[in-house]
Amino acid sequence: MAAELPESDPCHHTRNIATMLDAVINHVRGDIGKISDPKAQALLGTTAEVLTGLKTALEHYEGPGGRPPDAAEEAAYARSTPAAPEVAGFEE
Repeated sequence: MAAELPESDPCHHTRNIATMLDAVINHVRGDIGKISDPKAQALLGTTAEVLTGLKTALEHYEGPGGRPPDAAEEAAYARSTPAAPEVAGFEE
């Protein structure tokens, strides 16, 4: 069993939230089969997908080493990520 992280560690919170999201995702997916309304099924399917994306984002926060990326890793990622194109109407 993994050691308990201190409450001051952000990963303590991201792991707890990811676990809670996993439970909600499973519940929502289970509910899809319990209803016959196609719009409601689509809504619940979309809900599960969005929550899965949030859970993935939380898991990516820790990175492959099970910890948040350090400043050097963040800088390397920023250099490797292409700049977003300008979108009309959203200039600063």
